[in-house]
Amino acid sequence: VTDPKAVWLEMDIFWAHVAQYKFHTYTAHDGTQRENVFDPAALVARHNKRYPLFHAKDGTVNTSNGMGYDMVPFGTGDIDYRTFFTRVGHRTYHNPMVEQDNAPSSTDAGQSLRFAKTGYDNMAALRKRRR
Repeated sequence: VTDPKAVWLEMDIFWAHVAQYKFHTYTAHDGTQRENVFDPAALVARHNKRYPLFHAKDGTVNTSNGMGYDMVPFGTGDIDYRTFFTRVGHRTYHNPMVEQDNAPSSTDAGQSLRFAKTGYDNMAALRKRRR
C-alpha cells in the first residue's frame, strides 16, 4: 500500500484495455473464482488524483492475437478515448501523452514521424472537442 499523497501513477491506456480483454476472472482470498471485469476508466475515477498522467496508445480489436488489440497510431483505433476521458473526470488534471510502441520501422524510415504527426493531430482534435 502506498500513500496517495506521495505516490502518483501513470496508466498506459492501451495495455489497460489489453488487461480488460485478457483477464475476466480472478481467484479471491478464499480460493473461489470470481468474475470482475477490469474497467480502466472506473479504476481511474475511483482513485482520480492518483492518475495525473496517461500513456495514450490506440488499438484496433483483434481477438486472434491473444491480446485483443493490435497497436495503431493514436486516434485511428477502436479505443474510445472520448468516453474514457469523460468518465475519469477532472478534465484539467489528467495529462495524456501520445505513445507508439511499434512506430520505428527498419523498412520505412519515415514511419515514426508520420505516426507521431497522426497521434498529435488526433490528440489535438480530441482535446478541442473536450473543451
